[in-house]
Amino acid sequence: MYKEIIIVALLFITMPLSFVLGQEPASKIDLKQARSMNYNEKIASDARRLIGDVILQQEDVMMYCDSVYLYTIDNNIKAFSNVKLQKGDSIEVISSVLDYAGNIKSARFRNNVVLKDQSVAVYTDSLNYDIKSNRAYYFNGGKIIDSTATLISKTGYYFANEKLFFFKDNVVVENEDYRVYTDTLKYNINTNVVSFQGPTTIVGDTATLYSERGWYNTKTGEAKIWQNARYSNTEQIMYADTIFYDRKLEFGQGFNNIELYSLKDSIILSSDYAYYDRINNTTLLTKNAVVTQIYQNDSLFLHADTIFTKVDSSEAGSFREIFVYHKAQLYSKNLQMRSDSVVFSLRDSVIRLYFDPIIWTDSSQLTANQINIAVVDNDLREVHLLENSLIIMPHDSVHYDQIKGQKIVGYLENRQLHRANVDRRAEVIYYLIEDDDVTSMNSSQCRNIEIYFDSGEIDQVIFIDTPVGKVTPIEDLNPNAMYFRNFGWYDYLRPKSFDDIFIWKEK
Repeated sequence: MYKEIIIVALLFITMPLSFVLGQEPASKIDLKQARSMNYNEKIASDARRLIGDVILQQEDVMMYCDSVYLYTIDNNIKAFSNVKLQKGDSIEVISSVLDYAGNIKSARFRNNVVLKDQSVAVYTDSLNYDIKSNRAYYFNGGKIIDSTATLISKTGYYFANEKLFFFKDNVVVENEDYRVYTDTLKYNINTNVVSFQGPTTIVGDTATLYSERGWYNTKTGEAKIWQNARYSNTEQIMYADTIFYDRKLEFGQGFNNIELYSLKDSIILSSDYAYYDRINNTTLLTKNAVVTQIYQNDSLFLHADTIFTKVDSSEAGSFREIFVYHKAQLYSKNLQMRSDSVVFSLRDSVIRLYFDPIIWTDSSQLTANQINIAVVDNDLREVHLLENSLIIMPHDSVHYDQIKGQKIVGYLENRQLHRANVDRRAEVIYYLIEDDDVTSMNSSQCRNIEIYFDSGEIDQVIFIDTPVGKVTPIEDLNPNAMYFRNFGWYDYLRPKSFDDIFIWKEK
């Protein structure tokens, strides 16, 4: 029994390692063809020099060259001139020099190397190829060309089974319509998708994308980027948590924490969802959508359910229009407003408020069927109240100065009401004050009235025509005569901070 154990142990020791580990031993490199053969013992005792139309084979690997040294003991070759290695029906590599280790199926190609796999080709001067794992890499610069793009990098790895490239250092993807610049990139030749991690810039004819993570389809022109994502063109810059862009259709979508800067108009659009159509020059924003207009001494913040912008072009030039609709509210330090819908046209620099608009400036409240705000020299200068117009200024919770007319034009200084012209059927109710006490009420009517204000109160009333009216002592006032028919004090609806523009209160 002991003899049997010793014999088995000796057999185990003398077995090839590949057999012990359960692996098939590497097959020998077979010579299929050569015009001449000789031995060169100066190089190695088993070195055979093969010259002329040499063909060698190891399993499914075919090798061709003009001349080769075949080392039979080590199962290696060193091939020269017109070298070609063919693996199965897919991989083909050509070069000037090849070192091939048959036992581990490893190939090292040097000088004028080209690897081809179906529709893709790799060009480099140095390439190592592990045939067992079907993986190749270059380390001294290379270029990959397929049907959709050219990729250049210092280092590149090709996983042939997965049809996947991995590029590192100074990576450039080139196409007639775009370029990609990055430091680390993966490319799937089946899907034509490049994926990147690290600072990456995609430059197209009409737009530029930047991010630190994302992917780009070189065939369809679609891209999805995130992590410091940015989209820009000659008209605007958009930042977002995530951006999707279609280069061919020229539209993009932004998701979460979006800020879109208009380079021409000093306008910032922000939201959590945005859709941009470059062909039609339109932008749609929803979810916490805000328009920020930057002025000289203050910024204006306007929020609504939806913000839509478009650019109209004519012989006079290109002008942006901004449509803000449903539950629109505006806040700035000296002026606030609300209405269902707002339209801001940069053609005439007028902000139009529709459907139950209200404006507050200092202690004044302005209402009308429609209100237009004129922007002059990049600031709010005039307020036009159209139909059913009313201005209210409180003295206390009971007594309110009131100005009514078919049309009222208010003039602003530092976004505070400084002067008002009341045109057609002008009416005014204002209270006379003595020693901080309300003593009487003046109620007058006139075709046109001009009114001046100081610190939110009526300072001077000028009747353009002869007025009709009276002054009534406070103790003789009829409560029904103290207010115009369309009177309503809506201070509880007023947005008094930036956060308030996101809270809509019913009237």
